[in-house]
Amino acid sequence: MSLQVVLASYSHIELTDDEYCMALIEAKRKKEELIKKKEREQRAEKSRQQLTGKIWTEAQTRDYMLYRAAEMWGGLFKLDEYNKAVFDLLCLYFSNDAHFVKAAKDMGVKGAHLDKGILLAGNFGVGKTWMMSLFRKNNRRVYHVAHAKDIAREYKKNGIEAIEKYFTRVKNPFNDPTVFYQEYAGLCIEDIGAEDVRGHYGDKCLVIEEIVESRYSDHGLVGWFHGTTNLTSEQIKEYYGGRVVDRLRQAVNLIELGGPSRRK
Repeated sequence: MSLQVVLASYSHIELTDDEYCMALIEAKRKKEELIKKKEREQRAEKSRQQLTGKIWTEAQTRDYMLYRAAEMWGGLFKLDEYNKAVFDLLCLYFSNDAHFVKAAKDMGVKGAHLDKGILLAGNFGVGKTWMMSLFRKNNRRVYHVAHAKDIAREYKKNGIEAIEKYFTRVKNPFNDPTVFYQEYAGLCIEDIGAEDVRGHYGDKCLVIEEIVESRYSDHGLVGWFHGTTNLTSEQIKEYYGGRVVDRLRQAVNLIELGGPSRRK
Protein backbone atom coordinates (compact mmCIF):
# COMPACT_ATOMS: atom_id res chain seq x y z
CA MET A 1 0.00 0.00 0.00
CA SER A 2 1.49 3.35 -1.04
CA LEU A 3 1.89 6.26 1.33
CA GLN A 4 -0.58 8.27 -0.78
CA VAL A 5 -3.24 5.59 -0.27
CA VAL A 6 -2.55 5.51 3.47
CA LEU A 7 -2.75 9.31 3.65
CA ALA A 8 -6.04 9.31 1.71
CA SER A 9 -7.51 6.93 4.27
CA TYR A 10 -7.13 9.72 6.85
CA SER A 11 -8.71 12.42 4.67
CA HIS A 12 -11.50 12.82 7.21
CA ILE A 13 -8.96 13.91 9.84
CA GLU A 14 -8.14 17.61 9.96
CA LEU A 15 -4.93 18.90 11.52
CA THR A 16 -4.53 22.29 13.09
CA ASP A 17 -1.65 24.48 11.95
CA ASP A 18 0.27 23.59 15.13
CA GLU A 19 -0.34 19.86 14.66
CA TYR A 20 0.74 20.09 11.04
CA CYS A 21 3.93 21.92 12.07
CA MET A 22 4.64 19.33 14.78
CA ALA A 23 4.19 16.47 12.30
CA LEU A 24 6.44 18.21 9.79
CA ILE A 25 9.10 18.89 12.44
CA GLU A 26 9.03 15.24 13.55
CA ALA A 27 9.35 14.03 9.95
CA LYS A 28 12.28 16.39 9.33
CA ARG A 29 13.94 15.32 12.59
CA LYS A 30 13.78 11.67 11.55
CA LYS A 31 15.09 12.56 8.10
CA GLU A 32 17.96 14.46 9.70
CA GLU A 33 18.83 11.38 11.81
CA LEU A 34 18.88 9.23 8.68
CA ILE A 35 21.15 11.71 6.89
CA LYS A 36 23.56 11.85 9.85
CA LYS A 37 23.55 8.04 10.13
CA LYS A 38 24.44 7.74 6.46
CA GLU A 39 27.23 10.29 6.87
CA ARG A 40 28.61 8.35 9.87
CA GLU A 41 28.52 5.12 7.88
CA GLN A 42 30.33 6.79 4.99
CA ARG A 43 33.02 8.14 7.33
CA ALA A 44 33.36 4.72 8.97
CA GLU A 45 33.69 3.04 5.58
CA LYS A 46 36.34 5.55 4.55
CA SER A 47 38.27 4.87 7.77
CA ARG A 48 37.85 1.14 7.25
CA GLN A 49 39.27 1.39 3.75
CA GLN A 50 42.21 3.44 5.00
CA LEU A 51 42.99 0.84 7.68
CA THR A 52 42.22 -2.33 5.77
CA GLY A 53 42.46 -1.36 2.11
CA LYS A 54 46.16 -2.21 2.05
CA ILE A 55 48.75 -3.57 4.43
CA TRP A 56 51.01 -0.97 5.97
CA THR A 57 54.62 -0.66 4.96
CA GLU A 58 57.33 -1.76 7.36
CA ALA A 59 58.00 1.89 8.19
CA GLN A 60 54.33 2.55 9.00
CA THR A 61 54.16 -0.55 11.19
CA ARG A 62 57.36 0.47 12.99
CA ASP A 63 56.07 3.97 13.70
CA TYR A 64 52.76 2.60 14.99
CA MET A 65 54.43 0.03 17.26
CA LEU A 66 56.77 2.62 18.74
CA TYR A 67 53.73 4.82 19.38
CA ARG A 68 51.91 1.88 21.02
CA ALA A 69 54.95 1.10 23.15
CA ALA A 70 55.08 4.67 24.42
CA GLU A 71 51.34 4.61 25.16
CA MET A 72 51.49 1.23 26.92
CA TRP A 73 54.72 1.47 28.89
CA GLY A 74 56.07 4.99 28.57
CA GLY A 75 59.86 4.89 28.43
CA LEU A 76 60.12 1.37 29.84
CA PHE A 77 60.18 -0.28 26.41
CA LYS A 78 63.60 0.22 24.88
CA LEU A 79 65.15 -1.17 21.73
CA ASP A 80 68.69 -2.39 22.22
CA GLU A 81 71.26 -4.83 20.87
CA TYR A 82 69.24 -7.78 22.20
CA ASN A 83 65.71 -7.10 20.98
CA LYS A 84 66.04 -4.70 18.04
CA ALA A 85 66.59 -7.43 15.43
CA VAL A 86 63.46 -9.28 16.57
CA PHE A 87 61.46 -6.05 16.68
CA ASP A 88 62.57 -5.25 13.12
CA LEU A 89 61.69 -8.77 12.01
CA LEU A 90 58.19 -8.54 13.48
CA CYS A 91 57.65 -5.18 11.78
CA LEU A 92 58.36 -6.94 8.48
CA TYR A 93 56.11 -9.86 9.38
CA PHE A 94 53.10 -7.79 10.40
CA SER A 95 53.55 -5.67 7.27
CA ASN A 96 53.38 -8.86 5.18
CA ASP A 97 56.69 -7.76 3.69
CA ALA A 98 58.43 -10.39 1.56
CA HIS A 99 61.79 -9.29 3.01
CA PHE A 100 60.73 -11.08 6.20
CA VAL A 101 61.71 -14.48 4.81
CA LYS A 102 65.33 -13.57 4.06
CA ALA A 103 65.71 -11.58 7.29
CA ALA A 104 64.32 -14.50 9.29
CA LYS A 105 66.60 -17.03 7.60
CA ASP A 106 69.58 -14.78 8.27
CA MET A 107 68.60 -14.94 11.96
CA GLY A 108 68.53 -18.74 11.87
CA VAL A 109 64.76 -19.25 11.58
CA LYS A 110 64.13 -22.57 9.84
CA GLY A 111 61.39 -22.77 7.24
CA ALA A 112 60.57 -19.07 7.53
CA HIS A 113 57.30 -18.12 5.86
CA LEU A 114 54.89 -15.18 6.03
CA ASP A 115 51.89 -17.53 6.20
CA LYS A 116 53.12 -19.02 9.47
CA GLY A 117 52.54 -17.54 12.92
CA ILE A 118 55.21 -16.40 15.38
CA LEU A 119 56.60 -18.38 18.33
CA LEU A 120 59.07 -16.35 20.40
CA ALA A 121 61.43 -18.51 22.45
CA GLY A 122 63.89 -17.37 25.07
CA ASN A 123 64.84 -17.35 28.73
CA PHE A 124 62.73 -15.86 31.52
CA GLY A 125 62.44 -12.09 31.47
CA VAL A 126 63.96 -11.30 28.08
CA GLY A 127 60.80 -9.51 26.90
CA LYS A 128 58.87 -12.13 24.93
CA THR A 129 55.52 -11.19 26.49
CA TRP A 130 56.11 -7.48 26.00
CA MET A 131 56.95 -8.01 22.35
CA MET A 132 53.90 -10.14 21.54
CA SER A 133 51.59 -7.90 23.58
CA LEU A 134 52.89 -4.92 21.63
CA PHE A 135 52.21 -6.41 18.21
CA ARG A 136 48.80 -7.94 19.00
CA LYS A 137 47.05 -4.94 17.43
CA ASN A 138 48.37 -4.69 13.92
CA ASN A 139 47.18 -3.79 10.44
CA ARG A 140 47.70 -7.31 9.09
CA ARG A 141 45.89 -9.59 11.56
CA VAL A 142 45.09 -8.87 15.21
CA TYR A 143 45.19 -11.53 17.90
CA HIS A 144 44.26 -12.08 21.54
CA VAL A 145 46.77 -13.05 24.21
CA ALA A 146 46.11 -15.72 26.85
CA HIS A 147 48.48 -17.31 29.37
CA ALA A 148 48.96 -21.08 29.24
CA LYS A 149 48.55 -21.40 33.01
CA ASP A 150 45.27 -19.45 32.97
CA ILE A 151 43.92 -21.69 30.23
CA ALA A 152 44.95 -24.74 32.25
CA ARG A 153 43.18 -23.37 35.34
CA GLU A 154 40.01 -22.84 33.30
CA TYR A 155 40.17 -26.45 32.17
CA LYS A 156 40.83 -27.75 35.67
CA LYS A 157 37.85 -25.86 37.06
CA ASN A 158 35.23 -26.31 34.36
CA GLY A 159 36.42 -28.96 31.94
CA ILE A 160 36.91 -29.02 28.20
CA GLU A 161 33.90 -26.76 27.52
CA ALA A 162 35.67 -23.90 29.30
CA ILE A 163 38.55 -23.88 26.82
CA GLU A 164 36.61 -24.50 23.61
CA LYS A 165 36.77 -20.74 22.95
CA TYR A 166 40.48 -21.20 22.27
CA PHE A 167 39.93 -23.92 19.68
CA THR A 168 39.18 -21.60 16.78
CA ARG A 169 39.55 -18.01 15.66
CA VAL A 170 37.52 -15.35 17.49
CA LYS A 171 35.00 -13.04 15.83
CA ASN A 172 35.73 -9.39 16.58
CA PRO A 173 33.06 -6.79 17.42
CA PHE A 174 31.47 -5.36 14.31
CA ASN A 175 32.86 -2.12 12.91
CA ASP A 176 35.56 -1.80 15.58
CA PRO A 177 38.44 0.54 14.61
CA THR A 178 40.56 -0.66 17.56
CA VAL A 179 41.05 -3.96 15.72
CA PHE A 180 41.41 -2.27 12.32
CA TYR A 181 37.89 -3.37 11.39
CA GLN A 182 39.14 -6.94 11.05
CA GLU A 183 36.41 -9.57 11.27
CA TYR A 184 38.41 -12.22 13.13
CA ALA A 185 41.30 -12.41 15.59
CA GLY A 186 43.96 -15.03 16.12
CA LEU A 187 45.42 -16.34 19.38
CA CYS A 188 48.76 -15.95 21.13
CA ILE A 189 49.47 -18.30 24.05
CA GLU A 190 52.03 -17.07 26.56
CA ASP A 191 54.47 -19.48 28.22
CA ILE A 192 53.69 -22.60 26.22
CA GLY A 193 54.98 -25.53 28.26
CA ALA A 194 54.40 -23.87 31.63
CA GLU A 195 50.83 -25.08 32.15
CA ASP A 196 51.50 -28.59 33.54
CA VAL A 197 48.95 -31.39 33.30
CA ARG A 198 45.65 -30.35 34.83
CA GLY A 199 42.76 -32.57 35.84
CA HIS A 200 38.99 -32.16 35.77
CA TYR A 201 37.13 -34.89 37.66
CA GLY A 202 39.99 -37.27 37.07
CA ASP A 203 40.38 -36.40 33.40
CA LYS A 204 43.91 -35.48 32.34
CA CYS A 205 45.13 -33.63 29.32
CA LEU A 206 47.80 -31.26 28.17
CA VAL A 207 45.51 -28.36 27.43
CA ILE A 208 47.81 -26.57 25.00
CA GLU A 209 48.22 -29.80 23.09
CA GLU A 210 44.42 -30.03 22.88
CA ILE A 211 44.20 -26.46 21.55
CA VAL A 212 46.93 -27.00 18.97
CA GLU A 213 45.35 -30.20 17.73
CA SER A 214 41.82 -28.77 17.65
CA ARG A 215 42.77 -25.56 15.88
CA TYR A 216 44.84 -27.47 13.35
CA SER A 217 42.11 -30.01 12.65
CA ASP A 218 39.49 -27.26 12.32
CA HIS A 219 41.07 -24.92 9.79
CA GLY A 220 44.82 -25.13 10.27
CA LEU A 221 46.96 -22.99 12.55
CA VAL A 222 48.59 -21.13 9.69
CA GLY A 223 48.56 -17.40 10.31
CA TRP A 224 46.16 -17.58 13.25
CA PHE A 225 48.38 -18.90 16.04
CA HIS A 226 51.27 -17.30 17.91
CA GLY A 227 52.97 -17.97 21.20
CA THR A 228 55.88 -17.53 23.58
CA THR A 229 57.85 -20.21 25.36
CA ASN A 230 60.81 -20.67 27.65
CA LEU A 231 61.45 -24.10 26.13
CA THR A 232 63.79 -25.09 23.34
CA SER A 233 62.42 -27.05 20.38
CA GLU A 234 63.81 -30.25 21.89
CA GLN A 235 62.15 -29.52 25.25
CA ILE A 236 58.85 -28.83 23.47
CA LYS A 237 59.15 -32.25 21.81
CA GLU A 238 59.83 -33.92 25.17
CA TYR A 239 56.88 -32.15 26.79
CA TYR A 240 54.23 -32.55 24.09
CA GLY A 241 55.51 -35.26 21.78
CA GLY A 242 56.43 -35.35 18.14
CA ARG A 243 52.93 -34.83 16.72
CA VAL A 244 52.47 -31.41 18.31
CA VAL A 245 56.00 -30.37 17.37
CA ASP A 246 55.25 -31.29 13.75
CA ARG A 247 52.08 -29.16 13.88
CA LEU A 248 54.00 -26.22 15.32
CA ARG A 249 56.75 -26.51 12.72
CA GLN A 250 54.12 -26.21 10.01
CA ALA A 251 52.34 -23.37 11.81
CA VAL A 252 54.92 -21.01 13.33
CA ASN A 253 58.22 -19.29 12.75
CA LEU A 254 60.33 -20.17 15.80
CA ILE A 255 62.29 -17.02 16.65
CA GLU A 256 64.88 -16.78 19.43
CA LEU A 257 64.84 -13.66 21.62
CA GLY A 258 68.06 -13.45 23.61
CA GLY A 259 69.65 -11.15 26.12
CA PRO A 260 69.67 -10.76 29.91
CA SER A 261 66.50 -10.63 31.98
CA ARG A 262 64.74 -7.25 31.95
CA ARG A 263 62.99 -7.98 35.22
CA LYS A 264 64.52 -5.92 37.99
